[in-house]
Amino acid sequence: MKNYLREFLLGGGGLLALLLTVSCSLNSDSPDREGGFVLPTLGADVEIVSAPAPDVADAEPAESKYADMNNWGTFNNARGTKSVDMFLVYPTAISSSDPEDYPYARIDHSGMRNSANQWYRGILSICTTYTNAYMPFYRQANVFASKPSGYTGPGPNMKSGTGTDDVFEAFQYYLDNVNKGERPFIILGFSQGAAVVTELASRFLSDHPEHNARHIASYAAGMGTQASEVRRNPALSFSQSYNDLGVIVSWNTVSQKCVDDNISWLQAVGAPGGPVTNPITWTTDTRDVPASENKRSMANGRLTANYVGAQVNNTKGVLIVRPGPNVTLPEPSSSMSWHGQDIPFFYESVLDNIRDRIAAYRAANGSGTGVKSNSLKN
Repeated sequence: MKNYLREFLLGGGGLLALLLTVSCSLNSDSPDREGGFVLPTLGADVEIVSAPAPDVADAEPAESKYADMNNWGTFNNARGTKSVDMFLVYPTAISSSDPEDYPYARIDHSGMRNSANQWYRGILSICTTYTNAYMPFYRQANVFASKPSGYTGPGPNMKSGTGTDDVFEAFQYYLDNVNKGERPFIILGFSQGAAVVTELASRFLSDHPEHNARHIASYAAGMGTQASEVRRNPALSFSQSYNDLGVIVSWNTVSQKCVDDNISWLQAVGAPGGPVTNPITWTTDTRDVPASENKRSMANGRLTANYVGAQVNNTKGVLIVRPGPNVTLPEPSSSMSWHGQDIPFFYESVLDNIRDRIAAYRAANGSGTGVKSNSLKN
């Protein structure tokens, strides 16, 4: 496996069809339950090289393919029912050896679409409690596939290439035809989706600064974010608190053993020396935060309090997770660590943080702080 797989990342709560296996027995087998998944082995030809932001105006045809509602996994229409939007980018949801899906999946690949929708259902309350949700299908990097015989072109790239171009096009369509400058928005993605979210927040919004003022936050879970990426957008910063705005929030969970063993997975998900968010405290300090401070995690298909604690490790650029009292976590795969649990381990904390940032945005923009508490049930 090449060392430059760093951003290859795949979606952990709903990665590819394979991902849709229950992660480390922590989550329900039901696709309608909220939870995470595990990952298979990454292909050897994945290359991540950042490129200049595509010119969306030039890339779009006369009518964007995203005018076709069949190219959206969820689309809450232009009216919506909430005053805030969430734009979602799903994780790796493709597992295909068909040469037509290399290096990027067909946008109408049924397996990819099914897995993407399953991931969305797994975090449904995060997406819809406080926001209108919009999730486009995109021709994502087929990072699990081997290079087809006779293929001489470049391999899949999660940071620049067809998949990122598609998401930029979908985001532009959403801004022009749905948001229309009328509502603030949140961006959220996991794994490969998180890699693309970082590109949206840093490259796209830098090239389209008129939208920065309505950008509440971007959540890039399951993929490290480099400080150099944040600096691309002068209006963007890395989050330092639970309610700062115009920020990117990023973490990727691993076990202490994976750090001690220095597994190759750290090269993919980590951002050595870079900032990391602890989603229990929403700070970047290295305090070992106990499980008693965590809210409810999604485990075994239900919300469980004080399930895990967490500590930022800046050297590796990861978040180390430790089980709470009377909690036994099965040892994660040596190749993946806790990828797939980045959101489930901190489920209620993430949901409440979305509420808190929306309240901060409303307070800063003179529209009050009236955001009701979430209604998650056991």
